[in-house]
Amino acid sequence: MKWLDELLPLEQALDRILKHVLPVDRQENVTPDKAINRVLAEDLTAMLNVPPFNRASMDGYAVLSGETTGAGRLKPVRLTLAGSIYAGMAPLFSVHAGECVYVATGAAIPAGADAVVRIEDCRREEADIDVYAPVKPGDNIAPAGEDIRCGSTVLEQGALLNPARMGVIASQGINEVKVYAKPEVAIVTTGEELAQPGALLQPGQIYDVNAATLSALSVRSGATAKAFLSVNDCLEDLEESLFEALRSDIVVVSGGSSVGERDHMYELLSSTGKVWFHGINIKPGKPTLFATIKGKPVLALPGYPTSCLINAYLLLKPALEKLARLPRLKARTENAKISCDISASKRRQFVPVRVDDHEAVPIGKESGAITATAYASGYVIIMENSALSRGSNVEVVLF
Repeated sequence: MKWLDELLPLEQALDRILKHVLPVDRQENVTPDKAINRVLAEDLTAMLNVPPFNRASMDGYAVLSGETTGAGRLKPVRLTLAGSIYAGMAPLFSVHAGECVYVATGAAIPAGADAVVRIEDCRREEADIDVYAPVKPGDNIAPAGEDIRCGSTVLEQGALLNPARMGVIASQGINEVKVYAKPEVAIVTTGEELAQPGALLQPGQIYDVNAATLSALSVRSGATAKAFLSVNDCLEDLEESLFEALRSDIVVVSGGSSVGERDHMYELLSSTGKVWFHGINIKPGKPTLFATIKGKPVLALPGYPTSCLINAYLLLKPALEKLARLPRLKARTENAKISCDISASKRRQFVPVRVDDHEAVPIGKESGAITATAYASGYVIIMENSALSRGSNVEVVLF
């Protein structure tokens, strides 16, 4: 008997998959331009202060703060301009009693100065600067190490390297980052009817769609994909391809998981490994199968393109995110009203829909049509034994 006594709820099926998926431990060094959306494999310790010197936080005049005491509109303090410093220039000037130095935002503070008077609180006449507002030590100065202090841990192992964190890496002048390797997904598509893009279709053949969709989803989920040529529906060919695919971190098979005469995946996986479930109480995707062989997870998805892709979103994507040590991101959703009645089913339904002016319109194509998902904005989840009436409020899970 190929089926388990009861079809598993989706949540239990996903739990069993994630239980047998272990994050990748391999590490590699990459240049920062290749580190975005990767996961840091070690703590990052600051080797430099940021900023590395005291700098002006706004345009103004670097002064000895004590000399501005009592300055006001009616009684300005007059100082002599000793020079100007702009961002990127070395602070070649020093500030002495009775002097000031113009500093642009981001410029280094010259020796002797301990505050910056805002340019709008001053009036300049050639080399004479009248100061109309007093300042205290440290005013309008970003001190060295204010943002990042040398020796501190600025990024921890496991951090996802988003654009802001890439800025932290850049602030340290780092040109190589240690990250966790991307997991490799082996994609095995089955069926004698499948031809590869570029080949001439023979009578009765169709092009292999699932290899393309599963590869794209894998890359989008932080993995690399290794697609195997489609294999025939015979046990020997399946076994050969499967054991070659086990060199990867996870194997995904499309087709062969049902109970037809040429559906051999259950027989093959149960004889070479441990089957953890065969059958989920969802529609589409009932024949989905999960096993482990020599510790490697093997997920066998239905062969029909819509069933395959939707179940890949539900099961493969979270598995790959765990393998890649990526955070589980909550799916984006949109509220809409369903455009038609949908009958109840004993299985949980995932209905592809197009959202048009806040209305969710079911695509209305069978699961063998790739356009059922290609033209869809996302899908609507209809719980077991529940129906929807036209105009009901629904939540669309966006692709």
